Amino acid sequence: LDISDPDLENVMADVASEIDFFVLENRKNTFGRQEKTLLEKISKRYPILLSFGFEEFSPTEWLKNFTLSGFALKGSPEETVGLKDFTDLADILEDLEVE
Repeated sequence: LDISDPDLENVMADVASEIDFFVLENRKNTFGRQEKTLLEKISKRYPILLSFGFEEFSPTEWLKNFTLSGFALKGSPEETVGLKDFTDLADILEDLEVE
């Protein structure tokens, strides 16, 4: 689901009993006051896996500020057939690492 969808809360309410988690994306690639308020509200009500915003905030910052169930991570596109760069994922996982 997209956080910028004006009907997001209604869609979530309609299907909440049928799912385990909502994967939340951000196609507009902006995270302002409106999106922050909405995420605060829906993350208290529904299990959210966040799939955006790792450029703006570290995963631990997201977890400190919102009630999230986790993250939905994606790798980068293949650079060449069979070759991928996992540097971004490694940075995210390193931030979450507990010693």
